[in-house]
Amino acid sequence: MDLDGRRIGELVFEFYSAFDNRGGRVPDFRRLREIFSPDARIRRVSLAGIDSWSLDAFLVPRIALLTGGGLTEFHEWEVAGHNTGGGSIASRWSEYAKVGFLDGVEFRGSGRKLIQMIAKDGRWLIDSILWEDTAADPQRSA
Repeated sequence: MDLDGRRIGELVFEFYSAFDNRGGRVPDFRRLREIFSPDARIRRVSLAGIDSWSLDAFLVPRIALLTGGGLTEFHEWEVAGHNTGGGSIASRWSEYAKVGFLDGVEFRGSGRKLIQMIAKDGRWLIDSILWEDTAADPQRSA
């Protein structure tokens, strides 16, 4: 499959947008399951170590946080990114920013994600995300 920057950019936009709960929006976690491969892994690197989740293990606490009132008016977005790859594999280096209210306290953060994708049935699927927040207080990042 061609390394189609537009399609990959749309996939990454969809990923970030799925967590948006501004103005009472309900995050679209169902759609996330459609854009990830069945065996996808998500890993976070922090001062505390490396956390690793399956997609469902990653989503369960975030669903509770984003729909239960703990994290409100939240959204994150890509501020810079570039693609590499070929054939049936691609990677996106993505720098992002995020804002919201965590337990009623406003926070702003940023970070970087390395998003790996595979081509299947004529479309790109996220197979792996490795991310690192650059927020000053990693315990307060969502």
